[in-house]
Amino acid sequence: QGVAIAAAMMKGLHTHEYAPRKIKQSVTGRGNATKEQVWQMLQHILKFEEDVRFMDATDAVAVALDSPGRQILWSFRESITEAIAQIGVAHKLDVGVAPRLLDQFAHEVRTAVHSSFAHSSVLLFGHLAEGNVHVNVINVPPTDATVDDLVLRLVGSMGGTIAAEHGVGRAKRDWLHLARSPAELHVMRALKSALDPENLLNPDVLFA
Repeated sequence: QGVAIAAAMMKGLHTHEYAPRKIKQSVTGRGNATKEQVWQMLQHILKFEEDVRFMDATDAVAVALDSPGRQILWSFRESITEAIAQIGVAHKLDVGVAPRLLDQFAHEVRTAVHSSFAHSSVLLFGHLAEGNVHVNVINVPPTDATVDDLVLRLVGSMGGTIAAEHGVGRAKRDWLHLARSPAELHVMRALKSALDPENLLNPDVLFA
């Protein structure tokens, strides 16, 4: 959303209704922010002055100017997961990197996955303004965790998070050390032990 807003402004598109309140809130923390404030925040977050590669796809930007248009755009967004399912069973990884590293991550994750799984397809979507990427890898055996390990270690090497919006749970438990230091893990275990000494609450979640 943030990149779409910035791209629209860069292209001089009509943006009278370019950002519903919730989008402004997600970008600037203020639902009543002006277009100029949103643009300044995006310049700071995404470093457009330093890396114009984020603007490579400005010709593909769609801006909804009315309620029906917004509904159509949201329908496209909400259909992504269903569309991916039509292609095949995907390894789904919810990760996050610094917004300024999104372009690098998109390139490196595709290169890394294809080097190990030549027939795979890597599909990316997510919440660009906050660096949250939903990585979907198709044409890899569903039970092969090698690709998960590959993607999560790449995220860790870039200082990102292995669980951006959907949590760690049991599925990513073995990779938690990639995003948390030994000291942080020690504190987390101590809190868990103090609050749940008999391990009755969500057993085996986060820690075995």
